[in-house]
Amino acid sequence: METSYLKVIKKLSPESSYPNFNEFMDNLNSTDLEWFASFRVNITDKLELDFYDELIGEGVKSLLPIRTLIAMMIMKQGLGWSDSQIMQECKQDISVKHALGIHLEDDLPSLLMLNKFRTMLENYKKTSGLDLFNITIEELTAADGPVKKLGEGRIMLLAMRVA
Repeated sequence: METSYLKVIKKLSPESSYPNFNEFMDNLNSTDLEWFASFRVNITDKLELDFYDELIGEGVKSLLPIRTLIAMMIMKQGLGWSDSQIMQECKQDISVKHALGIHLEDDLPSLLMLNKFRTMLENYKKTSGLDLFNITIEELTAADGPVKKLGEGRIMLLAMRVA
């Protein structure tokens, strides 16, 4: 049974301007692709952004989409990627883009944005005592479902590799 995600992707054409589109189409049923689709459904799309309302006064509006930045931090930590590696993957890999909710090149956060967002989270933690990223991890893993907490801000999708 195909997911709606796979149905949509199969309707795309190579003209979608993705450099690895043909390779992506060849691997539609691969485990990695399913993992990235599952990451999108179970993590990126379920991120609650209400916790981050407090940061709006600190300039987070210029860092939108916050959801993508948080998902990038989760994926980066879970897969052990460096900042430059997550940025490179976001630019080149359509499955990573999908997992993080990146639709257009214009939506791609920069390394500067990611660093500024991390700094804002650290400053907020110092002033308020609240670790918004940890609260997000707790929220994602609170329900009985495929996302489980491993500790140190890391989570796991059951029956899949760690993220």
